[in-house]
Amino acid sequence: MEKKYDIIVSGAGPAGFCAAVSAARMGMKVLLIEESDSILGNITAGPLEAIMTFHDGKSQVVKGIAQEFVENCISDGGCAGHVKDTAGYAETITPFAPEICKYAGYKMLREAGVKLLMQTQILECSLEDRRIVSVKVFSKSKYQRYGAAGFVDCTGDGDLAALAGCTYEFGDSEGRAQPLTSMLQLGGVDTGRLEKMVRMHPEEFCFFSKTPFMDMLDMAKEKERQNLHLWGFRSLLKEGYESGALSLKRTEMHAMTGFYPGEMILNFTRVEANPLDMEERSAAQAEAVIQAYELWKWLKESQEAFRDSWIIKTGRIGIREGRRITGYHRITKEELEAGGRDLHPAAMGAFPMDLHSPGGSSMEVYPVSHGYRIPMESLISRDLDNLMMAGRCICCTHEAQGSLRITATAMATGQAAGICAALAVKSHKNCIEVDYEEVKKELLRQGMVIE
Repeated sequence: MEKKYDIIVSGAGPAGFCAAVSAARMGMKVLLIEESDSILGNITAGPLEAIMTFHDGKSQVVKGIAQEFVENCISDGGCAGHVKDTAGYAETITPFAPEICKYAGYKMLREAGVKLLMQTQILECSLEDRRIVSVKVFSKSKYQRYGAAGFVDCTGDGDLAALAGCTYEFGDSEGRAQPLTSMLQLGGVDTGRLEKMVRMHPEEFCFFSKTPFMDMLDMAKEKERQNLHLWGFRSLLKEGYESGALSLKRTEMHAMTGFYPGEMILNFTRVEANPLDMEERSAAQAEAVIQAYELWKWLKESQEAFRDSWIIKTGRIGIREGRRITGYHRITKEELEAGGRDLHPAAMGAFPMDLHSPGGSSMEVYPVSHGYRIPMESLISRDLDNLMMAGRCICCTHEAQGSLRITATAMATGQAAGICAALAVKSHKNCIEVDYEEVKKELLRQGMVIE
């Protein structure tokens, strides 16, 4: 027996969470399907260093449901709010406690009336006249079918769109995606001693702001000092690799103090693999854990600040880049650098484009000097009339995706996609035919920044 909804959102990560809440608040009957046992993706299943980024150099460019979520997490005691990035990479970072975020997220979904279906995988789509009409899923309840008038793909890898036969792009010009990474979360780190080491050896670290790093540390407010973001450790990594302690050759790593005292999250591991091939993806998960363990052992051996540390968690393998679904507009690197195309703005972002080399040890960074506009046309499938996309699977180039994939931006595109999907269902129109003035009115009513 087929169960009916107005909108089905596939994927309950940051984008899917915001898409579901925004549509439900517009009176839609929403089903949110998630294949894992956790909502909000790497925010709760990570570890993730921080949510990035809500600001450009002048103002806040991501608000709406994403900002409401942050405020709820602050009220519940699980978020530091937006603090200055001491590495100068992003304008701000937003440190958080994953379990409190999980609680805040479930509350918001319940209050909005979203129906949640966890540990459930979509197996196939039924199509009629360029529209998805239903999906077949599998879970502990075995096979079930759910129908809807509108769909939003927030799976990250564009799984729903691919199942429905949509065209897509993948990887760089050679078909290689950015490498996969599993974060390492440590406890018992002496962050005071670590800061002293940084002050003694500033040449070991990168800093992306015009303000000198030491001046940034001196000027930082107390909560920025508690949420220290470091980028570098060049000699440490070089020595570890050359000594055989580290099997992975890296020229830099990111380290950020966690929400609670003594915690630190390290972005070090790197595995070249095809994230759409589950054999490769599974092997990458195992390899990343081994790399993370090697790093921890090397830090304990070589750095006083890590001498008494312990492993809290090695995260599930993180995917930077999957399918990029074909939409009505393909966002490019040049557009982000220029602030976005003058189309129909749906959301904004401000994170730099960072491209981790698939086969190398380094990365390329293309700064974004100010917030950029994300057009609604990039969130609408060109192949299916009732399918929206949000998060890292929207229509863009490999280079542009290096910025668009980031958490806060995914939340913004998720909210925009949910709004457009709801208006399409209400007006009985194809997504691309929805009156943009109505979309804009609702985007602003829900507190979003679009230009």
